[in-house]
Amino acid sequence: AFFYVEIDGKVIGAVGAWENYIANNGFVIEHLAVIEEFRGKGVGKALFLMAEKFILKHKPRYILIETGDDPFYEAGRKVYEKNGYKTVSHFPKYYAPTSGRIDYMKIF
Repeated sequence: AFFYVEIDGKVIGAVGAWENYIANNGFVIEHLAVIEEFRGKGVGKALFLMAEKFILKHKPRYILIETGDDPFYEAGRKVYEKNGYKTVSHFPKYYAPTSGRIDYMKIF
């Protein structure tokens, strides 16, 4: 499922939430994005919580989130950590020589 926030007919942010490809009752939250002028105003957090609420209705075994380790993704990482997600892996230089990958997980 995709969730989005819209203002005056314009989508300002979106996120995806679905069961993983293994179909083992593990879920992922992916592609959380907010356009620049609306960052820092709680839109990303609201989208994240919408996605998590949707997943929780399915009684998941876990939720996994993949994000970057560079400063651009710091606000998202703080939201995940404040909501009980723990770092389970870190892949330095995964996306680019200066940008790695961090996986967060919440187990139920």
